[in-house]
Amino acid sequence: MIRGYDVVWAVDLSKSMARAAGNLGGSKLKVSSGIIAMASSRILSRPGSRVGIVGFHDRAFPILPSTDNYRRVLDSLTLLKAIGEGSAGGDGIVESVKMLRGSGRERHVVLVSDGGFNTGIPIPLAAIYALNMGVRLHFIIVGGQPGDVVRRSVEEAASRTGGRVYIVTGEGEDMRAAVGVARAAGGQA
Repeated sequence: MIRGYDVVWAVDLSKSMARAAGNLGGSKLKVSSGIIAMASSRILSRPGSRVGIVGFHDRAFPILPSTDNYRRVLDSLTLLKAIGEGSAGGDGIVESVKMLRGSGRERHVVLVSDGGFNTGIPIPLAAIYALNMGVRLHFIIVGGQPGDVVRRSVEEAASRTGGRVYIVTGEGEDMRAAVGVARAAGGQA
């Protein structure tokens, strides 16, 4: 029996994600949605795999329950808007891990943000929760280099849980991040 993988994307919907993503051609949210679409296509190419989406700004909320339907993923991505104040990345992780409860598959949470976490549960505490639940954390930081504190925090969280960190600031790095996450979550490269 093929078990597949479960991946939940925790997407930053704070207003800073509406800003231009440097030379990446669009807003940080648009670039993020493109990465999610590319990686989800590859992840869902593996039988038994599913993808879900959680949004966060000053709080986190489910957007798309885990599905193997790529069209539903794409439809959900078109509805994402940068609407809120604050960026509670840790809350996004916790809500994503909750979405994965009861899954018999290998589980991953991929947090996609510009790295300006300023409210809610701290990333290191959310990482402990993910680690205790057996979930690997990956981070994709879009549109700029995060500050030293944020960088250390996400690198440590990813390392503790067996995940990776991708910084997307230039051409081709969005594809590298999408392929990297897809490979980690069992999708085709």
